[in-house]
Parts: sequence; C-alpha cells; structure tokens
Amino acid sequence: MRYVLMIGICCPFMAFAQTPNPPSLSEIEQVVRDAYAATDTIEVDVDSYRGLDSFDAVLDSLEPEREYHSMVSGEKIYFNFKANKNGEVLSDEVFVWDGNICKGISNYSGSTIANGYVSDNPDYLSQLSVYPLTWNIFSPASSPFYWFNSTSNTLSSDTVMIDGHECYLITTDDPVLFGSTQTGRQYRSYVDPAIGFMLRRVDKMDHIDPEMVIESKRYLDYEQLDSGLWYAWRMEIEGFRRNPDLPTHKHVYSVNSVSANQAIEESQFTLEFPVGIEVYDEQKIQHQQRLDRLWRSPLTAPIIFTLCFLSVLIGFKVYIHRLKKG
Repeated sequence: MRYVLMIGICCPFMAFAQTPNPPSLSEIEQVVRDAYAATDTIEVDVDSYRGLDSFDAVLDSLEPEREYHSMVSGEKIYFNFKANKNGEVLSDEVFVWDGNICKGISNYSGSTIANGYVSDNPDYLSQLSVYPLTWNIFSPASSPFYWFNSTSNTLSSDTVMIDGHECYLITTDDPVLFGSTQTGRQYRSYVDPAIGFMLRRVDKMDHIDPEMVIESKRYLDYEQLDSGLWYAWRMEIEGFRRNPDLPTHKHVYSVNSVSANQAIEESQFTLEFPVGIEVYDEQKIQHQQRLDRLWRSPLTAPIIFTLCFLSVLIGFKVYIHRLKKG
C-alpha cells in the first residue's frame, strides 16, 4: 500500500452543496475517535520522496529519501526512521515508547558510536510528527487533526467538492500543537463523511495574507482497514511561495504496507542499550538543570542563611533549656 505526502492544489474550484442535516463538530469528532478506539494495533511501512518536480513522478524509479516503519499497540509505540542519500544510509534511528518511558538509539553515517536517549515525556514520540506516520496512527490529537486542539472551530453547513468527494469544511483558528499555540494561523480541514470524516485535504493559511494557502496536504487512495479505520495510502504535500514565479515544494509519502489489529510481539516495545553507548537521559539532565537554577537563584543564599540561623538558634535554646533543667 502506498502513502504519499503531497500538498494539494492551492485554489481548486469548489462547488458547495446544500445538506439538510449537517453533523455537529462533536459528532464528527466522536466518529473519528471511535474508529481509532477500534484499532488496537497498527503496523505500517512508508517511503518518502522530497523535492519532486511533479506528483506524477514514477516513484519506483526513485530512491526514497526517508523510510519509516512504525508499530502501535494501545499506548505502546515502535518507530524506525532511516534517511538515505545516493544509496547510503545517512542515519538509522529507533524509538520505543512502552507507555511510561521513551528510549531511542540513533546511528549516524561516519560515526562509530551510537547515541542513546531516555525520556519520560509522553509527548516526545508525538512530536516526531515532523515524520509523517503520527498523522494517522498515533493519535488524532497529534497532527493534522488541528481542529481537535482548538476551541475556535467553524463547521460549514454545506459541503464542498474536494477531488470529486463531498466534504465538510472545518475552519480552525490558533490551534494548539504539542503545547504551543499557532497564533495567527488558520487551518482549513476538509473531512469526508463517506470515509468516517477522515481528511481529504488540509490547507495551512498564510499569517499575513489569510486567504493565501502556503501549504496544502492531500490524503489519497483511502482503503478501510480490518478495524474499520479508513487509511490513506498516499499523501501529497505542496508548499507555496508568496512569489508565484518561484517553484513550489512537492513531497510525496507512499505507504508500502499497512495492517491493523494483528498481534504484535511485546518485545518490539522493549529497547536495550548496547554496552558503551552514550545515553542522554532527559530525566537526570532536567533534574540537574533544576538544581543548577535553584543554586543560582538570588533567593538561595538568603534562604540557606535563614535556615542555618534558625537551626543554630533552636539548638542554642534547646541547650539553654537543658542547662536550666539540669
């Protein structure tokens, strides 16, 4: 199966149609969440191709710039990412989230020592959505379901035709992504009721010219998995420039295989560090950083002096009290 990330056409012709009983935002969100809830496990292999001249390029004749392999079982995640160039693997990284701790190992071309990583931050893997997989396997609250993360959403009462499919338009202002508010950003999401309100296209609008699309993502070649979840085998992303004479950026992500609700070995979500690897432990480093900030605080010295003074004073009073009793 093929999954392609490619940005859609900036201003396609849209024909609105009257709908007698449009759904509410809460009803749409519940349908999407139910589909994810019914998908206990999912495994997917994806290739990405960047800097294409045309979306019609024959991908089989090209070397994928990046390769992704991911598995999700409940809250547990396995993620492998490889970067390629001219037949050489530039980097090979593996991350595992076991529900409590995230561990990672990164191997880079030209380096004989791998780097290890440990974090208890549950958002760490979701932040890997700069890689494409999390948009449709980790959580609908990650990316690109921007409207799940904003209280400022507007749902069109009519439908609009996107690539021949009747969709509802959800306009989102200032969504929160990974804890950071996208101030001044508007996203326009087109969801298709025929595929469980999954996305057909998402347009990111310019913060200077709110009517200009600066990035468009199209989700193509949907198929329904055994779990009932509709999954796009192809995604296309196109980035636009304010100067129309400059070329656009075209990226494609293509799914090679995907399966849902198949057994995944628990050992896949366990990562052991090789002997001698240099491990970056975010928990220990953050703890040390907090101690350092506390020690450098202008309040630290007066507090320590006050505590020492009170300790001496209390000790002295206890000593005098015992002398009087003795």
